[in-house]
Amino acid sequence: MEIAYSIENGVSVSLTGKQDQAAAAFGGVNQWFWKGDGGFERRELIQPERVGEVEPHLLVAYCGQTHDSADVNSTWVSSFLAGRNRSLWFEMNTVTNEFGRAVENTDWATAGALLRAETELRQALTPEVLIPATQALFNCATEHGCGARFTGAGGGGCLWAMGGENEIFALRQAWTTMLARVEGAKILPSRIDVEGAV
Repeated sequence: MEIAYSIENGVSVSLTGKQDQAAAAFGGVNQWFWKGDGGFERRELIQPERVGEVEPHLLVAYCGQTHDSADVNSTWVSSFLAGRNRSLWFEMNTVTNEFGRAVENTDWATAGALLRAETELRQALTPEVLIPATQALFNCATEHGCGARFTGAGGGGCLWAMGGENEIFALRQAWTTMLARVEGAKILPSRIDVEGAV
């Protein structure tokens, strides 16, 4: 994980964190706690044999266009280091911890609402994190009782959603209709890898 993080940070035009590499390295459904000495703690939220129960509550889509997320990442880091918007960062931390508990308790409606809340807090910091195409998908998810969030810093043009099984089913139909109008846009096949790369 450390090697992957160092490589990405060395060749990327924007700052990156260890959370993406941790998810890929270990797989599963986890919550990560970062320590001041650079270490981390992994808390397993869903046991590996039960991850199949999570997948009907997830949906991933590509909006058909990408955008540059370097400025978004830089704004987040510089704002945090400068002590600006500190209350928003504390609130995001609280929402993220509550999201972890909701997932652990398989409370998908609450998890979706918290996912939506975290995205809205990020937008308060950086309104440009959602482009019009992903904003439309986000709004649609909200209308269907789900939460949605951009991936990474939003540069890849993908959004993922979480909610109740019936709500996600309905959202899939709605997003499919919306994405059919845009060349290259589509629902992406997705599943949870329980093993990871390590």
